[in-house]
Amino acid sequence: MLWQNGETRIEASWDEVRAVHSLPGRGFKHDYRVETQNGDFTVWKELEYLGLWIGLVRQFAPHLSIETSVVDPDLGSEAATWSGGQIGNGARVFHFRTRNARLALWAATTFVVIVPLLPLLMHAMKTSDDDPSPTPWKFWLAVLILGVLVMSYLWLCFKRAAIGANETALEWRIPFLKTRRVRWSEIESFGRDEWGFFIQTSAKKRKLWQISAPVRQSELLQLIAERATNASEKWD
Repeated sequence: MLWQNGETRIEASWDEVRAVHSLPGRGFKHDYRVETQNGDFTVWKELEYLGLWIGLVRQFAPHLSIETSVVDPDLGSEAATWSGGQIGNGARVFHFRTRNARLALWAATTFVVIVPLLPLLMHAMKTSDDDPSPTPWKFWLAVLILGVLVMSYLWLCFKRAAIGANETALEWRIPFLKTRRVRWSEIESFGRDEWGFFIQTSAKKRKLWQISAPVRQSELLQLIAERATNASEKWD
């Protein structure tokens, strides 16, 4: 690893990397402080492919301490990303339980409930039946019920949806839907376009995820790069 900023130069082997810590800051992205035997340095959040770089450090630095963060973007421990429940036990499981996804779901749930609930409350507080413009309470009740059902399913996906990566294939698991599976040998190329990350097989082009990115996405991308040995094109 080589880091250089002006006249400051720090070079360290993977064995000499000791820790990576995210620093406090506003927004969803953070700067990272890297500690090595030869000196410490800060990697700014504006660095392109910062997540992928951090994933490489975590993969190749054997003495790296557990990463500490003021705001950990992932919910659950690292052991939750293994099917056996322990680090190194079983296949990898990249779930979608992140703080950003949970915040977005709470905001959407609040909106979906409040919008139809307000006219229903106004209808309940009316004292006269002679209002020339009666509230279509049946319509708003139907909207409320539909919204609750939709949000309930999204919360279920938040809890159970995942991208699995075992020795033979990449899998997408979504509640109530059939598990989609692509063998590593079937992946002809993979990359990133204006719509996000994708893999290409002879049958079709598949997006890796639709809306919310999974936890430890840099590790997932690195895993695909290692196991899709027949792919002719790689990540940019």
